Amino acid sequence: MRQVEHYRRVWHARLYYGKKNRPWDKRGDVYVRYGEPDYQSNWRDMNAKVPLKVQRVQEQIAFQLYGRQGLDVTYVGPVFPIRTERDDVDMNRPLDDPGFAGVGLLGWKPVTVGNEWAAVPWEVWIYTEIDKGLEVAFTDEFHSGIFNYAPVPTLSLDEIRSISITDRGSPLTFSQRLTSFSPAARVATVASKEPDRYDISELEPFNFYYDPIAFRGQDGKTELQIDFGLPIDEVSLPDDDPSVPVLVERRFALIDAANQEVARDLKDVSLPITRAIRGKGLLARDRARLAIQPGPYELAVQMRRVDSKLLGVYKQSIEAHDFRGDALMLSDLQVAQHIGEATVQSDPTFVRGKLAIVTSPSRTFRSGDPVFVYFEIYNLSRDDFGSTRYEVSFSVGIKENLTQVRIRKQDGESVAVQYAQSGTETKVADYVELNIGKVKAGRYVMHMNVTDLNRGESSSRECVFRVVEK
Repeated sequence: MRQVEHYRRVWHARLYYGKKNRPWDKRGDVYVRYGEPDYQSNWRDMNAKVPLKVQRVQEQIAFQLYGRQGLDVTYVGPVFPIRTERDDVDMNRPLDDPGFAGVGLLGWKPVTVGNEWAAVPWEVWIYTEIDKGLEVAFTDEFHSGIFNYAPVPTLSLDEIRSISITDRGSPLTFSQRLTSFSPAARVATVASKEPDRYDISELEPFNFYYDPIAFRGQDGKTELQIDFGLPIDEVSLPDDDPSVPVLVERRFALIDAANQEVARDLKDVSLPITRAIRGKGLLARDRARLAIQPGPYELAVQMRRVDSKLLGVYKQSIEAHDFRGDALMLSDLQVAQHIGEATVQSDPTFVRGKLAIVTSPSRTFRSGDPVFVYFEIYNLSRDDFGSTRYEVSFSVGIKENLTQVRIRKQDGESVAVQYAQSGTETKVADYVELNIGKVKAGRYVMHMNVTDLNRGESSSRECVFRVVEK
């Protein structure tokens, strides 16, 4: 669960704090380390609803920075002073006025009710349970969309003189105090004592399935098909109202070898869950398709039931095969619960070519049930008469012991594990039904090999599926 929460934070940081700076700016650093703050406010939408625990943290910081004067105002942004437009009131005050520059400095002030004239975009996060209260102020000093820790204010000559004649101590002492309370210094100090914080008491594991499969796409790209499976019995809770659909938030992101985000998707899936479909091991299925360049990627997938503690996150390395060139090639193998001819009633989401595919994202089958396999063959060669001839063979084994099986082609013909085929198309989309019998429960490896009989080239793929007892 700690790892799941870490992946969720990485996902969140990439999504919200990595648009201008990869993988993220300083907000992402803090978020991955400490998670969701207890209080947030920003220059666009100031949060005036400050919980009592947060107020106590603000008052503690304000007193240490500004003395008792800092307790007389209400903070709706950073307590630490940030760059602010100089106002006429400060400019007209005599330097020996103890209230010179109000709370803060001339041109560097906290954001309070009545003083909201920040010169830079800002955000503030407060964690009440970290180091007895941690405030982190972020600013975008260059208006670039990249937020860093708010800088330490630079004291002007007027401010040095003002501090010297008030009760804020010497200018050097006050400057040192600002430095020690700066966001960069506070985060560094706290991180040395509390490197990270994970409170997973509010989370419960959420089980779901997904299956990434690579096919040849258009214009030299690879088509990545991701099949999702959401167990109905996992997403439903005992006190759910059958008349109210359950909402599941599905996210996935794809990162390339250069650590660049290639794709990102967020989808809300509404599931009407009635008593009639519970307890039957049913799956809610979905599919996404992406056109990407060939190469290695990191795929992260997350599902969360809205308004619940259920959260699941998976992350894995995948390879988008390179299908460019003229050599004989095979797509990934897609195992399925059933494959047949598509009809007008077929769900178009799960139709590929002329076939309707009942996906099996879990790649799990009951002993004795058939295993359907969909595949595509590319770049078959034609002979002098325009015909293609190729040979297909399958083997299924558990560990190193391969077990020969019989397959039934889509036309109903029963043939051996190896068969020859002819045609005229250089690309073939086909499927087989593997009747592996009542084998023992376990993980099985399926190996497929295709040979172009016209030019003697071969290509092969493997996939893994699981058999469970009925």
